[in-house]
Amino acid sequence: MDHPCASIWSSIANWIFAFTRPSSKLELQEAIDALCTLPGVGPKVAACIALFSLDQHHAIPVDTHVWKIATRYLLPELAGARLTPKLCSRVAEAFVSKYGEYAGWAQTLLFIAELPSQKAILPSNSCTIKEKNSAKRKSREA
Repeated sequence: MDHPCASIWSSIANWIFAFTRPSSKLELQEAIDALCTLPGVGPKVAACIALFSLDQHHAIPVDTHVWKIATRYLLPELAGARLTPKLCSRVAEAFVSKYGEYAGWAQTLLFIAELPSQKAILPSNSCTIKEKNSAKRKSREA
């Protein structure tokens, strides 16, 4: 006897497989909208799937961490604002405007570089301008 969810998972697998055929490549927003019809899939997860599995290299999965990166480096005028669906779109547009067709991968690298475990192993010359200026001020004060 098959597992009760087997037919559901088979349908989902076939549905997702349809996305991966080159002849059926959807526009990014169409892919995200379609993926969001799946149970438990929201815009961020849909953007992750589009970026990592559907060759949508400009997909930007926006969460609070990416929001902080965006307000620090791309949209400082929005610092302190609350993240909304409209601002998620603005963040994605800012990344694409800055990094082009591979903006999703640029965002991924920036996200990883912000992880404490990664900051500890990055070369010291990879710190941000803000960190460099802060270090200069501290050395002048000393």
